Amino acid sequence: MKKLYIIAIVLSIFASMSYIFFDTFYRMQELASDLTEKRENQEYDKVAMSLKNYMDITYSAVDSLYTRSSDIEYIEKRFGDNLKHAINIAEIIIEQRLELVKKRKLSIKKAQKQAIEKIEAIRYNNDKSYIWITENKKPFPKVVMHPLIPALNDKFIDDSFYNNPNTNKSLFDNLLEKLNKNLEEFFIYHSWYSEIDKKDISYIFYVKLVPKWDWMLITEVNIEDIIKDGLANIKETIRAMRYNNGIGYFWIIDVSNKKTPKYIMHPFDPDRENKFLEGNLKKYKSRVNTFIQVAEKNNGKGFVEYKGEKPTSQGIISGVSKLSYIKIHTGSNWLIGTGAYLDGIEIEVKKTKKYFTQKIEQILFRLGILNIVVFLVGILASLIIFIKKSAKISSTTS
Repeated sequence: MKKLYIIAIVLSIFASMSYIFFDTFYRMQELASDLTEKRENQEYDKVAMSLKNYMDITYSAVDSLYTRSSDIEYIEKRFGDNLKHAINIAEIIIEQRLELVKKRKLSIKKAQKQAIEKIEAIRYNNDKSYIWITENKKPFPKVVMHPLIPALNDKFIDDSFYNNPNTNKSLFDNLLEKLNKNLEEFFIYHSWYSEIDKKDISYIFYVKLVPKWDWMLITEVNIEDIIKDGLANIKETIRAMRYNNGIGYFWIIDVSNKKTPKYIMHPFDPDRENKFLEGNLKKYKSRVNTFIQVAEKNNGKGFVEYKGEKPTSQGIISGVSKLSYIKIHTGSNWLIGTGAYLDGIEIEVKKTKKYFTQKIEQILFRLGILNIVVFLVGILASLIIFIKKSAKISSTTS
């Protein structure tokens, strides 16, 4: 009976100590897991917020540059001098012929013919722009020379060719508006409807009057070309952008046609540039389609997590977790993206787990020692109490 009593006490103490030990272990593991997950989420949110902030700054810069490149005042300031310079060359040609007429070395008819031939050959803006001549006579100006479309020669500018069916406005309407103000030189803006592109194509025209011959010298540049020039500058600006000690960068994909997206710029992989997602680039198609889908669902922007290739000093590492933030610029139809590899977070999580594991082991070791001490003290105390009670019962019986 005495042995059973002692065993019962020992087992009770052991069970209590074991429960406290394992309950403490479970709760500490649960707490460590919660804190590790919290730390992981904090690091993830930190990366995501950083990507968004850098993108917002870059997007604002792109939007500002794009808006400026399509702004009328900016266009006149940026490209007006080129148009004026071309017309100045034509004016010099005319002045030279006027001087020969004055000296009676040329007739007006021959002088005009020579001037027309010389001006007809003028090209600039990578051979895209030229100069044409119209008469400055009422009721309608008549084309004297058009270097690309000779069929327009001797046709009045009120011809239907110059009309824009979408705006119901002709080039002549724009010219007349300026001529009525008695201006000798001016800029005008007019859109032609392109049957090829099935859309309006806008131009900026520079017009300079030649009163002595009742001519108007006209030259123009496609505003889309100006915007493309602006986009080329924007692209190179983004190419050079870096953040996070030079690790962070941006890339651009043209999503004008979402079925056939095209890489525009990648600072570390120029072989992708100006190529559709075919051949060697086909492996990126699924990823880019995901970018587009996420953007469509989230007002043109969003986060995408995927496995990517990480360039290192030892070479390319595949299958590394990466988080990208993308945003579509509506004006240019550019999908601009940036990203960060998440292996840094994984390293931080491992460090956190290791830290908590070490702390739990230390605490459990101390708790184990304490349990053993308490267990032994409990047994000893129980034995002492048992012995005293046994002695008291024996003396009473005697």
